[in-house]
Amino acid sequence: MLTRNQISNVITNKNSILFKNKILYQYCTQEQSSLLGENMSCINYRKGEVIFHEGQPSYLIYFVHSGIVKLWKEGLHGDGLIIRFAKDGDMVGFWSSHENVDYTLSATALTDIQ
Repeated sequence: MLTRNQISNVITNKNSILFKNKILYQYCTQEQSSLLGENMSCINYRKGEVIFHEGQPSYLIYFVHSGIVKLWKEGLHGDGLIIRFAKDGDMVGFWSSHENVDYTLSATALTDIQ
C-alpha cells in the first residue's frame, strides 16, 4: 500500500500514472482518483515475465508506469497472435464486478516494467 504522501503524489504529480493515462485524467473525479491512489500497489515485472494469462480470473487492473507490454491471444496451434503493445500510461487488463469473468488476452513484459 502507498503512504498518504505517495497517494497525494499520485493524484497531483503530472508524471504519475493517473496523469499519464488520459482517460483516467479526463474522466475521474478527485474523489475517484483518491480512491484509486489509496488502493494502488506498485508491482515490477522483469522482461519476459507473464503479467496475466488468457483464461485467468480478472481481479486486477494494470497500468504501465514505464516499459512495454505485449498483449496477445493464444493461437490454435500454440502460437500467439499479438493484439497490441501497451506503453507508459496505458491500461492493460480489467476488473469485473461480475463473477467468473476471465482475461481474454495474455500480457507479457517486453522490457522491465514498473
